Amino acid sequence: MQNFKPTKEMIDAAETLFVTMAHCQIIEPIVRGYETKILEDMQPHMAKKWIDHGCKDEIITNPEHSYLLEDDAFAEYDRRCKVERDKAGLYVANDDHCPLLVAKNMKTDAENILLEAMQPLTKISATDACMDIKTRDRLVDICLKMLAPFVSDSDTVLKRFAA
Repeated sequence: MQNFKPTKEMIDAAETLFVTMAHCQIIEPIVRGYETKILEDMQPHMAKKWIDHGCKDEIITNPEHSYLLEDDAFAEYDRRCKVERDKAGLYVANDDHCPLLVAKNMKTDAENILLEAMQPLTKISATDACMDIKTRDRLVDICLKMLAPFVSDSDTVLKRFAA
């Protein structure tokens, strides 16, 4: 690919993805930190409906398993997460949204835009039904490595996104 000349659309897509990746890396430890602390403080048990379906009763300490909580325990967890989110100064457009999930969604959207921009070269669409997650992640990584030499420096990119 010595003669590879990316389009502006390709470069913009890569820069956008780099920004959303950085955003996720900044947000994740903050959100996971308060979510974990809240669950450790609450010591909530798994919802009865899951136990009735054969799951072993356990205390939920992993934020990724919060869907296993009883409705009232989840409501308390969610309320406390929103308080901590606000204390941390994490903005979300919708009060019911988690800033980490919003950031991850933005990253996925940026990956899709990158894959679509690169589709004339790769011949693979972001919506290719044959592509599993591992293959998709590898393709995104390859595209970013191809485009990295062409993206602007981080200060320039961040100034553009801040504007």
